[in-house]
Amino acid sequence: MMAERCDRGCIKKVCRCHMPVYRLGHDEAIFKAYCLPHGVWIICGVRSIRKKSDGPGEMVSAVQDEVRGFGFPMTEEELARVNAFRKDAGRPELKESPGKRFLKYGKNKEGYWDYDMFADQVAALLDCIEVLYPDHQIVLEVDWSQGHAKKMPRGLYVADVNLHPGGTQEKKGTMRSTNITAECLKSGELDGTRGGKALLEVGGMQHFAFRKGDRVNPHDAEKCTLVKENKHVGQLKGLRQILWERGLWQPDEKLTLEESRARLKLCADFANERTALQHLLAERGHLLVMTPKAHPELAGKGIEYSWGKAKRDFRQLNDCVAAHLRANVEEAFKSLDLPRVFRFARRTREWGRAYARQHGLCGYEDGDARLEEGFASVDKFVKECKTHRCILDQDWAFCA
Repeated sequence: MMAERCDRGCIKKVCRCHMPVYRLGHDEAIFKAYCLPHGVWIICGVRSIRKKSDGPGEMVSAVQDEVRGFGFPMTEEELARVNAFRKDAGRPELKESPGKRFLKYGKNKEGYWDYDMFADQVAALLDCIEVLYPDHQIVLEVDWSQGHAKKMPRGLYVADVNLHPGGTQEKKGTMRSTNITAECLKSGELDGTRGGKALLEVGGMQHFAFRKGDRVNPHDAEKCTLVKENKHVGQLKGLRQILWERGLWQPDEKLTLEESRARLKLCADFANERTALQHLLAERGHLLVMTPKAHPELAGKGIEYSWGKAKRDFRQLNDCVAAHLRANVEEAFKSLDLPRVFRFARRTREWGRAYARQHGLCGYEDGDARLEEGFASVDKFVKECKTHRCILDQDWAFCA
């Protein structure tokens, strides 16, 4: 039986949605040993010798907030309190704050950063904040990089379903069965289409793999080879079959793959399916926010600006000795003090307000000078966003 959840997806037993918010921004970055500034002095036609490549690198996964700053620094006494909590929970001891994690990436080194490594870092951060700020709810902001949006095993994801039964999605495992609620049958109302009579009733179960005795929609019965040869039992159902059972598609209606997926996405069970990371936080009463793609200026708490500043400083002081790479990176992080994090976080909020004004989300009326200011700032930025992804290119002066 599934645990009862609040409106935001947290298990009600551990829900913290009534508590003050502790907001964290997260991102990863790579630093390479031989990376130097792009500009170089040339004197009498002679310039300094540079390495042919950027050399070996280390990846850093870090968080920042406006309470502790970059990397979630902790005192020895605070670390001891957290370790006492983790010991009682049967978790390994932390040697340092989990706010920064380094990885010597590579096949013959420490491997590659993946969801499991990140989940371990997130779990340790949750322990730290729950001990140090027990009456707060954590809101973690991450981007859409691989691993952050990892799917739950056997989850209800529209992209894993083909138009017809069977197909390559079988490799990912059959989706779990779902309890049918009234909201699961309302897609037709939500997208303005007219549904037919559903085979399923509210309170029943829908299975996503064919079982013996299951009815097949007339279209697949006529044209699907699997059904004609009676080999469909055990195969994952197609989009048309799932929609037909819910009364959201009729055989005489022509729907493309994209249209079918769009219609199924409106059903509550598919629309509310969580990713593995969302599930990890929700199980402890916390929330996850995925920041917009291709917009580093909106990344959590201005962390992209912190990376920009750190990389700029790293290139200036780098001695190009691979053995000193981590020390050079740590030295570059020293400029990311709390006042600077405040300024970077404020910059991110300013961009958020500009976008909100452009889309009329702040309650301003047409003709308001502040709304026009928002239009101008976003329009100016969009020109840069078409060609650049790095915050150093978009906002070099501010990072410096």
